[in-house]
Amino acid sequence: MAVQVAKCAQRLQLPVLQLPSCSKATNPLASGCTSHLLGITGDELLATHIPDLSLAQKGSKALLPEIESRIKAQAQWLAEVCEHQGPVSSLAQHMAAQVAANESHQLELLQQWQQQQQASQVYLQVLQQVLDSLMELIQDHLLGKQQAANEVQRTWLSAHTHTLLLKLKVIEEQLLVLTYNSDTMPALRKVDDHLARAQRKLDARDEQASVRLYHFDQLGPDFLELASQYRDLQEDLDHANFTLCEFQKAAADEL
Repeated sequence: MAVQVAKCAQRLQLPVLQLPSCSKATNPLASGCTSHLLGITGDELLATHIPDLSLAQKGSKALLPEIESRIKAQAQWLAEVCEHQGPVSSLAQHMAAQVAANESHQLELLQQWQQQQQASQVYLQVLQQVLDSLMELIQDHLLGKQQAANEVQRTWLSAHTHTLLLKLKVIEEQLLVLTYNSDTMPALRKVDDHLARAQRKLDARDEQASVRLYHFDQLGPDFLELASQYRDLQEDLDHANFTLCEFQKAAADEL
């Protein structure tokens, strides 16, 4: 209560009292008393700073109604803020009840939060168990069936590839039997002889061309230039003969 009064009194603007000043200062050490704080008693302090105590008491009594009215106003304002409907004297009990209710509400909220946290942990554990079960189902059933299907397909592909290789070997044997027999062998020998003669002719022509190129290289660059000119003249002559033939055909058609 004293703290509340002091707090409210700090907001008061009290009138300044004109007290007579002390004409004679008291030396705190004059009494020689060392049993009190700073070597001075409370009565000596009052005598030093308030020589006329009766005048100070009269001034304090004059201020009491103003202080009381302001304290009541502050208490009324505090009651309105705290939504207190009863008398101001029961404000302390109302505040204590509000604090207790607030603490109870906070405790209830804490308990609710703890319960929700426990429920969340249980929910997470259930979700983890469901996830583990799904992973087990996927690994044991879906992936296991897929692996078995892949193994069957691999076996079928291997057998099918082996079958195709056997078919190719059979077809190769059939081609050999149909190609090389008593009816086709004479014709095949003739074809072989013809191809051999053609190959020999091509080899001879290639050799002759090589010999000619060697002789041309031996004649030097002047002969190569002459041969190039001869080729150009031959092309011009062929072109002129073609043009003359076309002209003669056109003249014969006109006649």
